[in-house]
Amino acid sequence: MAGSEPTQQSTMNRPICPLHSALLTLVADSCSDARDVNDNGDITVSDAIALLSHLFQGSEAPPTPYPTAGADPTKDALGCERSL
Repeated sequence: MAGSEPTQQSTMNRPICPLHSALLTLVADSCSDARDVNDNGDITVSDAIALLSHLFQGSEAPPTPYPTAGADPTKDALGCERSL
C-alpha cells in the first residue's frame, strides 16, 4: 500500500507532538507570549524542545523575563490577555 510506511520525520514527530501540546498548553492558553520559549515570535515544537533542553540538559535559559513573570521586551505579534 503506497504511503503506508512512516517516514523518518513522521516517526520522529510522534513522541514530540503530544509532548509539545502538553507542555505548551500547561503554560496558559491566555498568554501565547509565555509559550514562545525561544522568543522567535512563533509557537512551534522548538519551544518545547528549548524548554526541555534547558530543564534537563542545562542548555541556555529562555530569554528575559525568565525565570520570573514579567513583560516580554521583544516586540512580536504574540501577547498576553492576563499575567501568569
